[in-house]
Amino acid sequence: MTGLVEAVVAFLAVAGAAFALLGSIGLVRFPDFYSRMHGPSKATTLGLACLLFAALVHFAARGSLSFHEIVFVLFVVLTTPVSAHLLARAARHRGLPDVSTGAGMERPRTERTEPDDAKRRDVLQPTHTQDPDDEERDRELDRELKETFPASDPSPPKHVD
Repeated sequence: MTGLVEAVVAFLAVAGAAFALLGSIGLVRFPDFYSRMHGPSKATTLGLACLLFAALVHFAARGSLSFHEIVFVLFVVLTTPVSAHLLARAARHRGLPDVSTGAGMERPRTERTEPDDAKRRDVLQPTHTQDPDDEERDRELDRELKETFPASDPSPPKHVD
């Protein structure tokens, strides 16, 4: 291999490892489920793509060109967003709270108001708990899910001897 090919492979491998590390750190450090999905689904996918392209360049320089890496990258790039979307939708449907925006939290949202007393600063007054548009959107999603996945008989199956 030439020095240029080795440099490209090294750069792609280090970049891929760095992205994978950042995605893993994001999985541990982010505060809620929705944020934690972001790290692995975005950064780790990019890291895996860089590592597989490094392997592709390495083996292409040695004369054994294979497209398995490209097929694998396409599979991961196409399936990761779909699975992340399905997980987020299921979490939203189950009412999992979103810490970063406050959606689904049990306590009411707050907003800053001017204090009546000059001595008191940063007074927080509660406002409404949920936007009416959110309730309508939730009802629409529930109807869509019930149409897509009709409920089966909730009784347990009968045992036949």
